[in-house]
Order: sequence, then C-alpha cells, then structure tokens
Amino acid sequence: LVNNAGIGATGDVAANDDVEWAHVLSVNVIGIARVTRAALPWLRASAHAVLINTCSVVANVGVPQRALYAASTGAVHALTLALAAALVRLGITYPVAQDNDGGSWSAYGQQVWPTLSLIDKRGYLRYQQVGAGGYAAMETAIQALITEKD
Repeated sequence: LVNNAGIGATGDVAANDDVEWAHVLSVNVIGIARVTRAALPWLRASAHAVLINTCSVVANVGVPQRALYAASTGAVHALTLALAAALVRLGITYPVAQDNDGGSWSAYGQQVWPTLSLIDKRGYLRYQQVGAGGYAAMETAIQALITEKD
C-alpha cells in the first residue's frame, strides 16, 4: 500500500481559516488512517506486505508560508511512526518516505533533501538518504531498504 495523496496549503497560521485547516488535515492525515485501516486485513494476510506513507521534508524544516501544510505533513510523519511501531509486530515492512521532488529550502536558506526511514520486521529503524532525483531516487531508496538483507 502506498499512501501518497495529499493537498497543499500556503500562508502563515492566520492565513488559513478553520475550514481549510479541517479540510487539509482530513485529506492529508485522516485520509491515510482511513485507507490504512481499510487495507489492514490484506496487509496482515500477506507474507510480503509493505506499507509506504509519503510526507514532505517541510515537516522537519522551517519553510515560510507553509504553516498548515507543515502541520499536516508533520502529523503524517508522526502517525506513520506510530503505525510502524505497531505493524512491525505483524511482519509488515513499513518505510516512512519524506518526499520532495527537488528538495526544500529551510527558513535558514539551506537546501534540505528527503530521507527515507524504514522500520524493518525486527523493529530496527534504518535510514537511507535520497538526495536529488525526485521520485526515481525515492523509488530506488525504497527498493534498497525493503530488499536489504538482515
């Protein structure tokens, strides 16, 4: 299962009203919970289940005019780690992809590239730097992590 759907939002905290906050959080965070919950029976039944959620590096760096989006993608990352801690006991490999095609610029002018983390079937957390290359680099990093020998 790959949860990669989401919507963006721009502006500081005051720029987005409660309706927009609820909409973005519903799509970006609650949507992942809904789809994951619906897929769990198939994931549990599979000997080779892999669940991938993507979120932006905006969750980890200060990007101007992205308060709502940063909050939603940070919530996705936190939800993903919590799910991974529970699902690894079921043998479900769980990559946590922080995705941004081309990298992000922090509030301090530093370019930040995405990383990929994986909680493997033994419960170990592994990291893979993705770097430049967008979706192709992300795919390569995911493949490297899920096929890595214990």
